[in-house]
Amino acid sequence: MTVAEKKMVTISYVPLLYSQWPLCEINTKRQRRKLYQSVKKLLSGPNYGQATACIWFGNDEPGHVHIPTLVLPRGRDIFKHINWWSQDKPEEFFQFCMHYDANEHWYRCALVPNLSKSRTRLTFNLKEIDSGIDDATCADASIYFVPLEFNSGPRCSQTCEKIISAGGMFPEPGSHVDIGILDDALINTAGNMGPGSFDPSAVDWLHNIPVIEPHANMKRLE
Repeated sequence: MTVAEKKMVTISYVPLLYSQWPLCEINTKRQRRKLYQSVKKLLSGPNYGQATACIWFGNDEPGHVHIPTLVLPRGRDIFKHINWWSQDKPEEFFQFCMHYDANEHWYRCALVPNLSKSRTRLTFNLKEIDSGIDDATCADASIYFVPLEFNSGPRCSQTCEKIISAGGMFPEPGSHVDIGILDDALINTAGNMGPGSFDPSAVDWLHNIPVIEPHANMKRLE
């Protein structure tokens, strides 16, 4: 979306959220204010980008890093879109971050975009649509995104305690981890994430995703 001053706003990244066609010209302050109000409403929508659950794969060996799987509505479509957007290189376009509160035993984890790579991809896409868009316009773009995330809250304290007490580990910044995506339609028993509730072969995997430090906002229990 472009505004009169040749500024650009891109709203991302919840997979399946595509730009409208054609590009939208914002020529007045009123139009711009309406746009930002719409963006704010979109980003604050209930459960937007929220995983239904997070399933951890691992064993009880000390030092073993457990691997997260996000259970998402339309998870299979989201997985395909992630690979389409990243040109089958999700490890370059996405990052994983996690905050674990050792005192309260809750955690929050998220799959977030690599904004530098996203900007490059955005520039490529927009130039194909409009040859009049230049690198400077894209470089000055404002980017809004909603991560794919799971916030356990205190209800998942037993999961955290079990992993830590057995000597297991969560992914740490500076490492890489595989991220599973599971379509919640493939969960057999509603509300039950125990053994037999899903077929492990139904999980789609994003491999070798970099782990980064969590943003300060992730450290709040909301």
